[in-house]
Amino acid sequence: MRRKIMAVPAALVLTLAAVAAALLLTAGGNAANPNAGFQPVTLCHATGSAKNPYRTITVDNQGALNGHLGHPDDIIPAPAGGCPGGETTTSTSTSTSTSTSTSTSTTTTVGNATAPPPITGTAGLTCRTDDDIPPALRLSAVAAGDTSTTTGMEKDILQCAGASTQTRDLETFIEVVQKTGAAGLSDVAVRVHTALCVKDFSVGRVQCVRKDVPVGGQLTNPLSGCKNADQQPSDPVQMASKGVGDWFKTTKFEKQVMECPNGTLLDLYIFTDVLSANPPTAAPSTTTFRGVACQWTPSAGVPPLRCNTVKVT
Repeated sequence: MRRKIMAVPAALVLTLAAVAAALLLTAGGNAANPNAGFQPVTLCHATGSAKNPYRTITVDNQGALNGHLGHPDDIIPAPAGGCPGGETTTSTSTSTSTSTSTSTSTTTTVGNATAPPPITGTAGLTCRTDDDIPPALRLSAVAAGDTSTTTGMEKDILQCAGASTQTRDLETFIEVVQKTGAAGLSDVAVRVHTALCVKDFSVGRVQCVRKDVPVGGQLTNPLSGCKNADQQPSDPVQMASKGVGDWFKTTKFEKQVMECPNGTLLDLYIFTDVLSANPPTAAPSTTTFRGVACQWTPSAGVPPLRCNTVKVT
């Protein structure tokens, strides 16, 4: 029996296999604590009652996976407007996550005044990466006073068919905010968000939505079980330079795509910062490295549930 999937505005609805793969492979747990890094999930638990068919429950990812993915009528995650047909009670289980994150979305529609349905990865729609259009990569840097923001962006093109015929543009933005100090630059924040634009030929409409992606803890062995994918960015390296306070920073941004178990892809991003005095002096420059890994399921046609920082040695 196929799991019931409901639409959510943040474009996080996946098939049962995609949900399980994403929760297992991107949660950021470890052998000592398999629940480390799990984020709370709100779902609609089917009650079997015609009067009150669903109950809203919030559990951590492990609880949702173990206790509810086997229920064919449960809705995971719950729609933004609440569970359909009314709710009886709301209960919350204890989550092992030590941090939470918020997600905001904005939808822009072109071509039809009628309110469109939310962007979803419905069971009737199967997507694949477009082999004729390799992922595109870009980098920009801005600075004001002692603070800088370096933003790397990459774009994947997905061809989707089934319930309709669509092209989906998935753009991933990684923002690194840094502040100067006596020893150089230190990170203030590392943020990831996506922009998903669906070009639906069946109805002649364009619909876009933004999603903030949580960035979890550091992964030591993110490539375990994966292999190099056949399709790589046509231009996998970008560079940008900027003066920040008493320092001059040149950043190299690169991406490599890995094929991982359960039909998932791992996008591995590496930032290399070369730092020297501003204005230049005879003192040697320093080099630091930063890694971010985002795992997602192309067949579902939706953005990653989660990204993690990566230990680079």
